[in-house]
Amino acid sequence: MKKSCLLAAFFWYVYLYMNTVFRGISLYKGNVKYVIFYSLLSIAAGCIFLSFHPEYYSFADFYNQKRVLQLMVLAAVFLLMLTEVTVPRPFIAQDLRTNAGLYVFFGTGLGSAFLAEYWLHALHEWLGFLLWWFFVVSVVVIFERHKGIAKCTVAVLMLSAGLYLVKFLMVLLWSLSDGLPVYAEALVSGVVNENFIAQPLGMIAPFFAVWGVSDKARFAWLGRLLFFTSVLFMLVIYCRSVILSLFIVFSIWALFSRTKKSRSLLKLYLVCLLLALISFLLMDYFVGVFGIDRQIGSVLSSANRDVLWYAALLAGLENPFFGVGPYGYTFITPFAGTSHPHNIYMQIIAEWGFIAVFALGFTFLCLARKTIKVVTQANCSLMLLAAFLGLFEGFLHVGLSGVLVMPLSQLMFFILLGLVVSGCGRAYAADMCLTSLPLDKAVRVSIFFSIAVLLVFITFVFIGYYLSEWREGSCVINNGPRYWVDGGVHSCSE
Repeated sequence: MKKSCLLAAFFWYVYLYMNTVFRGISLYKGNVKYVIFYSLLSIAAGCIFLSFHPEYYSFADFYNQKRVLQLMVLAAVFLLMLTEVTVPRPFIAQDLRTNAGLYVFFGTGLGSAFLAEYWLHALHEWLGFLLWWFFVVSVVVIFERHKGIAKCTVAVLMLSAGLYLVKFLMVLLWSLSDGLPVYAEALVSGVVNENFIAQPLGMIAPFFAVWGVSDKARFAWLGRLLFFTSVLFMLVIYCRSVILSLFIVFSIWALFSRTKKSRSLLKLYLVCLLLALISFLLMDYFVGVFGIDRQIGSVLSSANRDVLWYAALLAGLENPFFGVGPYGYTFITPFAGTSHPHNIYMQIIAEWGFIAVFALGFTFLCLARKTIKVVTQANCSLMLLAAFLGLFEGFLHVGLSGVLVMPLSQLMFFILLGLVVSGCGRAYAADMCLTSLPLDKAVRVSIFFSIAVLLVFITFVFIGYYLSEWREGSCVINNGPRYWVDGGVHSCSE
């Protein structure tokens, strides 16, 4: 029965996927560019679905999925940028007050890379950050130009995550009906680590919550059920960071906005947390939960995060201007096999230095000021509010775990960033991230952007290939992933 339900859900998704492709072809009949564009985005949606449900195919190359998906998104935006007059502002030196921080951040990082002891590793990491910037800009271009694609993206994310939660709930209920004890690792399908799926689900959970408290949304009860299942899932797999970050998000938002909707969101979270906690304790009483004593005993444990953070902060204080270089924390980590400090803020302090931290913080504050002004308006769309709360959760979670290391978590974080920036751009017509230029200048800028991304990617791949050969010749074991890098660096001779 379980396999039948999963296969039915999968074929239903395939139907929606193919329907999207043919709708795009029929809508833009005769325009080859848009046929390719919608086909690429539809395949990208399929990649997101398979990232949540890798059991539907025979291999699970978790680190190559994000590369494929990002390349398709970049290819799709190139098709638009090379033929239309709208181009992203960050590449035509406008809105410098907001974007100056990004220019300083990447400029400082490049200098830090060449000053680093392992400068080639540092340059490779720096190019990875640059590709993520290109990815976000490309997503913003697509979403601002085609609002329908933004809605479809949210639908794909919610459908993929919702199906995963339904699958988890079905297996849990079948296990309980057979009198079997609750075993978290058996309930988490398709990944080797519970955090791999808990991190993206934590960012998507606010979408279910906003859907559940909306007065006008259809099937609001389903949104509440999926949000409850999300909270129960985090309790069962013992993901303290998501439970804590969601509580902070809804609490701060209720105190700041002081609206009926924000209070309803906090109330929904507290009710779901209470019900999930009661369900968890009842499951332990009647059938048992593996590892519950360890979970309770380590509620206040730092899991050695404090040691990792202290090492990162110390490295930043010893190298305040340029840090130890991008990727440099891998070589100074206090624990073998841990290539990042599980805190992106401490990681940037250690590797990029305080100049880069202040520069990136300045850009963040500029964007946050505009974003908060938009999402606090009474006519703010539910999609933008949910994306903002999900991104807020992501910003909190990156300070507690390696959210920006795992591929699916990366994609969720930067897609939500694109949704928020594009949504605010439509609200601020005068300060949009896109602007219109004369046709000849727009084409030149678009071609320049496409060529720049292509050169960066080729350089990144070439350096990555060289480093892989160096690892094999130097007896190096891959330990812990870092962004687009499959593993960390640890010499066998050390």
